[in-house]
Amino acid sequence: MLPAAFGPAVYQINIFISTLLASFLPEGSVSFLYYADRIVELPLGIFGIAIGTAALPSFSEQVARGHYEEMKKTISFSLRLMLFITIPAMIGIIALQEPSSRCSSSGVSSTRARRCSRRRRFSGTPWPLGPSPPSGWS
Repeated sequence: MLPAAFGPAVYQINIFISTLLASFLPEGSVSFLYYADRIVELPLGIFGIAIGTAALPSFSEQVARGHYEEMKKTISFSLRLMLFITIPAMIGIIALQEPSSRCSSSGVSSTRARRCSRRRRFSGTPWPLGPSPPSGWS
């Protein structure tokens, strides 16, 4: 039970500290962080939870019957299905990174949108489709 509670606790502490630090940045930083977090959680909510919910009863039945080899095949299939969906989505997100930055930052020059998408790409943050940073971030 402790490991199951530890993961979400660390996530909530991370969100709290990030929000606290963003509050010292220019206006709009907290909102930007919130929207970026929503975008990060979107694939988890759509694909991860759906596949996990569909596969868990099969895992439970196979473990209860002692069919561990069958369970390994089910886990392998679930992971392959997840990769089949997420790898093309990742490629699409990377390809649409700059246009989405331009779209989400109406009134901002295309040079700034390009810089923002480049910064996102090289910083390793999962913000490829998120809104552009607040105007104080250049």
